[in-house]
Amino acid sequence: MSESDISGSHGDTEGGRSLRVRQPVNYKEDIVKTKTIGLDDRPAKRQRVHASEPLAATREQLREAAYLEDRDLQLEAETAWALGFNALALTEEEENLLPSTADESCYTQMRNLVLARWRRDVTRHLSEQDAGSGIPPSLLPYLSVAWRFLNASGYINFGITPELARPHSRKSKGRIIVVGAGLAGLAAARRLQMDGFQCAMEPCSNWVWV
Repeated sequence: MSESDISGSHGDTEGGRSLRVRQPVNYKEDIVKTKTIGLDDRPAKRQRVHASEPLAATREQLREAAYLEDRDLQLEAETAWALGFNALALTEEEENLLPSTADESCYTQMRNLVLARWRRDVTRHLSEQDAGSGIPPSLLPYLSVAWRFLNASGYINFGITPELARPHSRKSKGRIIVVGAGLAGLAAARRLQMDGFQCAMEPCSNWVWV
């Protein structure tokens, strides 16, 4: 065996194992920069920092979307048109109710909803709580403004007052006969009942005063 063969064999093997030939590595700056940008812009990394706000907003939007799909928006809009409102726009009176940052479409939808719920039973007083039943929290401020405007302007609850709680637990102070069943007599009897008296009405149309 020649000396060159011996030196070549020692360069290729070590302890009976063949040595791996290490290839030269050439780094390109454009590839490194591209990979770095990709790692920095991973969605998982951004969500880990700002996860709470986008997820909360998405849940709220989904809740509102599901709520709007369950409602009869066409019926609510037709009710608003029938009562003299533009179902898609604000009146001159309503323009001053909302700040410049408010969503007018959210307000008009809540206004139309209040009108439709009032028209279901015009013999019953519609409270703000009943009008806002089932409304997503993000829409409640719009509904509150709409209900107060409609109620104060006489578009809803006209001719009806909330039921007054009677003091059933309080003992009667006595019984009074109110002579005269006219408006004055009825008003007097109503006032006496609120004060805890039991009243009986006696018409006086057949009485003759001398």
